[in-house]
Amino acid sequence: MRPKIKAELLAKPFTALVHTRDTKKWQDILQEEPEKAASIRTLELLCKKGREEATFLAEITVLQIHDVYGALQSYQLIIRDITLHKLNENQQLHTSSLIALGEMASGVAHEITQPVNNISLLADKMLEKAKSDSLDIKNTVTKQAQKIVQNIARLQTIVDNILHFASKEQKCVTTRFDCKEPIHSAHTLTSRECTKKSIELTFHCDPEELPVKGNLYKMEQVILNLIRNSIDAIEEKRQQGIEPGTEMYIHLQAKRQKESVIISIADNGIGISRQNIDYILQPFFTTKESGKGTGLGLSISSGIIKEMHGQLNVTSTPMQGTTVQLSLPLATNPPAG
Repeated sequence: MRPKIKAELLAKPFTALVHTRDTKKWQDILQEEPEKAASIRTLELLCKKGREEATFLAEITVLQIHDVYGALQSYQLIIRDITLHKLNENQQLHTSSLIALGEMASGVAHEITQPVNNISLLADKMLEKAKSDSLDIKNTVTKQAQKIVQNIARLQTIVDNILHFASKEQKCVTTRFDCKEPIHSAHTLTSRECTKKSIELTFHCDPEELPVKGNLYKMEQVILNLIRNSIDAIEEKRQQGIEPGTEMYIHLQAKRQKESVIISIADNGIGISRQNIDYILQPFFTTKESGKGTGLGLSISSGIIKEMHGQLNVTSTPMQGTTVQLSLPLATNPPAG
């Protein structure tokens, strides 16, 4: 332990080290009746690094110290920083999940490719036949065929997105791409879920190209994660009760601002309290209930945006909503030839 940190902690209560998010968890242990509590237990707490804003995830072993008569006198604590261990563990789980998803997606793609091709041929024949039939039949067949073609295109887009996102061959190659592409893709993948949950999901963007440099699929991962966070925030707000008829929304926007591309994801969900907003990008910090979030999504997303030489900022008002803004440098045009 560095001398400065050691000096900051000497003669301080243990609660000064525990982040406010987990203060209650520690207080619950202290309030337990000694005779009913386990003499040794292990728990995870989010802790603060001295006076710094940074946090770390700690595994804490709590040992009760009794006197000769068996009365509880104090607690002995062994604190281990397990941040790196958890990051590695979650990375392994993430990799395993992607491999499994990749295998599943490959199988699904193989199974539906032939029916999709057959439907495409049938639709083409319908359109061809409609050219020589009466006007009523022509209009009916044309409309049906166009709907079939639209559904096929949507289905193929979804399959392609799953394959790209889960591919084991996916490398972290930096390319120049229009940032509207991964946003459109993420919008497509989540639009059905939002519709089922009565959430208005919209995307507005400048008509011109919005080129940035980075990994397209990592960018898609960021947008998907932010949309998922907004969905969860809206669901949590609904659980606490909202006025009947209140429209819940997630608005995506992309625009050019001078030499930057600004992407925003805004919702009118539960929001984030002032005491948590400064820690929201820290690894393992989450405002979700236990078991519903690892606290890694925003931290990983922020890291991806930093790799692209950009910034991720969060503004929020409790019970009104949250806006996440991504600011990325505009990619210059590639040299001619």
